[in-house]
Amino acid sequence: MTILDEAQPRAPTAAIREFLRNSISLADVTRQIWSGRLVVVAALVFGLMYGLLQARRAGPLYSAIVSVMPAQTDADMGGGGGGAIGMLASLTGGGGGSQVPKFTQFLFTIGSVGVAQRLDRDHDTVCVIYRGLCDPKTHVWKRRTGMRAAFNGFLARVAGLPDPNGPLTVIDLAQFNAGAIGVTKDKATGLVTLSFQHPNPNFAADYLKLVLTTANDYMREQDRSTQRNMVEYVARRLSTSTNVEQHQSLSNLMLQQERRLMMTEVNAPYAATILDGPTVMPLNTVLRTTMLNGFFWMMIGIAAVLFRNVVPKRYRFWSRVWPRS
Repeated sequence: MTILDEAQPRAPTAAIREFLRNSISLADVTRQIWSGRLVVVAALVFGLMYGLLQARRAGPLYSAIVSVMPAQTDADMGGGGGGAIGMLASLTGGGGGSQVPKFTQFLFTIGSVGVAQRLDRDHDTVCVIYRGLCDPKTHVWKRRTGMRAAFNGFLARVAGLPDPNGPLTVIDLAQFNAGAIGVTKDKATGLVTLSFQHPNPNFAADYLKLVLTTANDYMREQDRSTQRNMVEYVARRLSTSTNVEQHQSLSNLMLQQERRLMMTEVNAPYAATILDGPTVMPLNTVLRTTMLNGFFWMMIGIAAVLFRNVVPKRYRFWSRVWPRS
């Protein structure tokens, strides 16, 4: 073998493999964990007991489920296509485009600020949802205290932002709805399931149905205002149009817009209708909470065993528990 052959660099994979072989030994890691098995077992037992305590403190939990589907008005009004919008655009020289189906708009509207404003206006929902911080009679908000509240307040002051520990608003309610109301879509049937969890089974069902009804009413109100403006606009164009073909197109458009406006006046589900539910089922999270806490604390115990030699010797008060490694 020549000197040139000895000087040739090794492949990167071979160098990495040799480095791992020399620096990490699975047998050594296993031996260290086994030597501190009492600590790992103690951490696991503590985690399991703590998980049981957390589940006990959390109390019972119920899940309300509602299966919804597009309302008949969505199909009747041509929710999936351009419809009158495309016809109007062709008359005014613009691009037609496509309209988002009302059912899709409805699913987005659930977590919108507009729905949250309507909920709070009609049902005082902000104070109801956050009743631990709000007095439902006086509407006086309790100031949040504790380490987390103090830390959030400090960060807000540094950034020059408003106080995060003040009264909650409809924006907080909108964020709550977006996070607490789960939306699951069945790819095979296209049906959508809405779910909401709460310790009170009656409140879970009532609130989920209330949000669904409010989102429908909010969309109905928005579309009613839009359709009225459209009818007024087309009526003005009809009164000034002299072209026969354009006048005929405007007449057809007027009929379509009046039909859409009529649909917003009908007392029926507007964008989404309930197919099944609300159905309330109890949720047993004891096993999941217990196992997650047990696994978490077991990993802490393993980390403590593996890195115990990093601590200076004068602070190793556990020498009687662990043998020297």
